[in-house]
Amino acid sequence: MRAGSGVWQQVWLVAGLRWRLLRNSLRSPRKQLELIGTLLVTGLGGLVALGGALGFAAGSYAAVRRGSPQLLTVLLWAIFLAWQLLPVLIAAFASGTSLRGLLVLPLRFRAFFLLHLAYGIFDPAGIIALVWLGGVLVGVGLAAPQGLAANALLLLGFALCTLLLNRLLYLWLERLLARRRTREALFLIFVLTMFGLQFVGLAAERWGKNLAPLLQQVYDWTQILPPGLVGAVVAGGGSTGAWLGALLGLCGYGVGCGWLLRRRLLAQYRGEDLSETATVHSAQAVEEKAAGKFLWELPGVSQQVAAVFAKEVRYLLRNGFLLLNLFTPLFFLVFLTFALTSKEKPGVLSRGPDVLFPMAVGYAVLVLAPIGYNSFAFDGRGIQFFLIAPIRFRIVLLGKNLLLGMIWVAEFVVIWLWIGWYAGLPRAALTLLTLAAMAFVMLVHFSAGNYMSLTYPQRFDFGKFRQRQSGMTVLVILAVQLVVLGICAPVFFLAFRPQTLWLAGAVFVVLVALSGKLYRWSLEHCSRLAERRREVLTEELCKG
Repeated sequence: MRAGSGVWQQVWLVAGLRWRLLRNSLRSPRKQLELIGTLLVTGLGGLVALGGALGFAAGSYAAVRRGSPQLLTVLLWAIFLAWQLLPVLIAAFASGTSLRGLLVLPLRFRAFFLLHLAYGIFDPAGIIALVWLGGVLVGVGLAAPQGLAANALLLLGFALCTLLLNRLLYLWLERLLARRRTREALFLIFVLTMFGLQFVGLAAERWGKNLAPLLQQVYDWTQILPPGLVGAVVAGGGSTGAWLGALLGLCGYGVGCGWLLRRRLLAQYRGEDLSETATVHSAQAVEEKAAGKFLWELPGVSQQVAAVFAKEVRYLLRNGFLLLNLFTPLFFLVFLTFALTSKEKPGVLSRGPDVLFPMAVGYAVLVLAPIGYNSFAFDGRGIQFFLIAPIRFRIVLLGKNLLLGMIWVAEFVVIWLWIGWYAGLPRAALTLLTLAAMAFVMLVHFSAGNYMSLTYPQRFDFGKFRQRQSGMTVLVILAVQLVVLGICAPVFFLAFRPQTLWLAGAVFVVLVALSGKLYRWSLEHCSRLAERRREVLTEELCKG
C-alpha cells in the first residue's frame, strides 16, 4: 500500500486485505466449522433484529397516525440506547476487532477515520440498530407517505449522530479501560446498573402514580436531544421551521461528536499507547513470594489434580470479570424472589419455593455452563507445560472440572439458603431431585466442554474488555442447553405431581448414571485428543 494512495483507495485495499485474511484462514476444516457456527449464530441474531424491526414499524405507524410524539420518541430512545449498550453485551460472544493494528500500514488519517466509522456501521450492534431504524422508516412512510423524503432525511441525520456518538463512547471507554482495575470497577458498575434496571417494573407497579410527574419532567428535558428532536417533528407533524430546527440540531450534535471523535482518533494515529507495562519485581521478592506458596491438599484427590485445582483458583481470583459473572445468578435470584413471590400474582408461580428453587438453579446453570467450554483460555503459553508434563491429560481436565463443580455446588447451596430464608425451604424430595438434575446437567456440560476446549481453543486475556468465543462453541453451548432443558423440563413436570414423584426420581437416577459414564469416557477420549492436537493448542493459545 502506497502512502500517497487516495483515501477511498486505501479503504478499499484494507477491506480487500481483511477479506483475503478471512479467505486464507478458511483452508483448515476447523476454521470452516467455526465460520459455519458463527453464521448460524448470526442468523439467529438476524431473526431477532427482523422481529424487532416489525415491532418498531408497527409502533412508529401507530405513533404517526395518532399524532403521538411521545411514543415515537420512546422508540427512538430504545434504538439510540441499544446502539450504545449492545456492543457491551455482545462483547462476551463476539470477537473484538482492534483497529489499532491498522496503524502499521501507511494509512492517511482520513482513511483511518472512515474505517472506524465503517466498523461502527458493520458492527453487530450497528446492524441491528440500523435494521430497527429501517423498521421505523417503513412505519413512518406507511403512515405519512407525503412526508417520506423529509422524514427519511431526519432519520438519516439521527443515524449519523448515533453512529458518531457510538464510536466516540467506544474509544473513550477503551481509554478508561486501559487499566485493569478501572476495567473491573466499570464492569461492576455496569452489572449493578443492569441489576437495578430489573427492579424498574416492580417500582412502577408500586409507585407508578407518584413517578408520573417526574417522568414527564424527564421527558420534557430530553426533548432537546436527538431522539426528542426527531420524534417531535416526525410524529407531531411540525412545520417547515420545526423541521429545519430539528435538522440544524442534529447537524450540531453531529459536528460536536465528530470533532471529539477526531481528537480521540488523532491521538491514536500519532502513537498513543494505552497498554499496561509489567511491574518490575526484585529477585528477592520473587523468591519470598514463591517460598510462601504451598501445595493444596484435598481429601480424596491426588496431588496432581490438587495442583491444577490450586492454579485454577489463583486464575479465578485474578479475573475480576469472571468473579462478577459468578454472582450474576445470585443477583437474578434476588429479583426473582421479589417478583414471583407476590401474593397479588396467583398461578403456578405462587406455589413458592417448590417452583422458585428449580427456576433459580436452572438460571444459574445457564450462566455457569459456558465457562467450561474454553477451559484453557487463561493458560495461554502455559499450555506447553501441561503438554510436556509427565501426567495424563485427564488429570488436567479433572482439576479444572473440580473447581467448576465446586462453584456449581456453592451456587446451589447459596440459592437453597436464600430461598429457605425468604420464602421457606423447598420440599426435601424436590431439593434432591434438583440436585440430581444439576449433577446430570453438569456432567453433560463438562463432557462437551472438555471436547470443545481442545477442539476450538481461544486465548483470553485477564481483565480484557472484549473477549473472544468461537462461533462453533457458542452454537454447541446453545444446542446442549436446549437438549438438557428438553430432558429435564418434562421430568420436573412429573415431580410436581405426588403420584409420579417416584418416577421423576428414578429417571434422574438413570440420567446421572448415564452422564457419569459419558463423563468418564470423555476424559479418556479427550486425553488422547490432546496428544493429537498439540500443534493446534499451542498455535491458538501461544500466539499474541
